[in-house]
Amino acid sequence: MNKVAIAISILVFGSMLSSSVAMAACEPFSLIADSSGRDAAYVDVGEEGVSPGDLRVGVIPMLDESGRTVADLHWKLHILNPSVQAGDGPVPRRFSMHVLVLEDGEIHFNALPAAAQPPQDTKRRSVTSFDGVVIGGTGAYAFARGTATRTFDGEDGTLDLNIRCD
Repeated sequence: MNKVAIAISILVFGSMLSSSVAMAACEPFSLIADSSGRDAAYVDVGEEGVSPGDLRVGVIPMLDESGRTVADLHWKLHILNPSVQAGDGPVPRRFSMHVLVLEDGEIHFNALPAAAQPPQDTKRRSVTSFDGVVIGGTGAYAFARGTATRTFDGEDGTLDLNIRCD
């Protein structure tokens, strides 16, 4: 099985395995990332090494404030334009697409995060904090719109969703 097929399998089949508890439908809420459960893969699609077109895909469990897993956050980062930052080697710009899978539906959002680590290092997060745009959803989150803010504290961090569906 090639790398692209594996990456697609992670996104498709992983979204069906969400063990989640219903959140209050379509109103602002926050979740905490559990980096110990993160699963990520780097897919070298373009030229060998980091190049435009490469992907980083993965999933991370998201917890409510009581520490229960209530969602899975699936992501796909597209490498846009590799650039060199002092001392870091190639640290590319990215475009990210996210699907938050909850028991009662999904929330979809996009962002343009800055690079934190080279994308091939799948043991660590690869982006800095970012603000994203909620572009829709399914189920209880159908027609969702608003913002998604991802902040980090080390490898973990929070996802703050300021959404509405009316």
